[in-house]
Amino acid sequence: MDNKVTLWRLTLFPILIVMIMVSCASVRAETQVEQLYTAYNIWYEPGKEANLWCINYKTGMMIPAGTKVTNVALGRARKGKFSGGSPTSLSFITISDGKRYWVNINKKFHPGKSIDDYKAMMFTNKTFEELTNGLQKFEIEAIKKGVVVKRMSKEAVLISYGPPPEHRTPNYRDSHSWIYWMNRFKSKEIYFDENNKAAVRQKDPDEL
Repeated sequence: MDNKVTLWRLTLFPILIVMIMVSCASVRAETQVEQLYTAYNIWYEPGKEANLWCINYKTGMMIPAGTKVTNVALGRARKGKFSGGSPTSLSFITISDGKRYWVNINKKFHPGKSIDDYKAMMFTNKTFEELTNGLQKFEIEAIKKGVVVKRMSKEAVLISYGPPPEHRTPNYRDSHSWIYWMNRFKSKEIYFDENNKAAVRQKDPDEL
């Protein structure tokens, strides 16, 4: 009997050790997950949190750049849930209020880009202070308001407005003209001068 008990203990002990190691590894993996933040201002219409678009229409309420988020996931959204199929949507939760948002991609506005690409662009491990480090005070104030003003750098415009949709601005990094959609019917061109500062082609107020 004693031999059977001893054998049982010898068999069970390694299993317990492996289970403890796996458990500890899981805890470490969980604690090492990077905190993510929104990389630029994101707009949504109240009541339509499940129907955002990568084109990022500048209408409604604003999720500020540098907002803490969690549960960032990719999938195919259907009625506020993920269903099977290739990912065409992403979802995330804002930590401050626990709200879940769903962002969809329309390929005709983003040729050559996927929802995976937008996940990489939309989120960052940098805080707002780190994102805006090196920017001038007036640029940071404009970003907080969700506007673009004259003399803003390309970097500052990206944080305020996000990347311009690819169907009208295929290569924004090398372009001196970025076109954004303010809503489904109205677009806005941001022109940059030879120093890559936001400018205007004609007399205009400071806000572009």
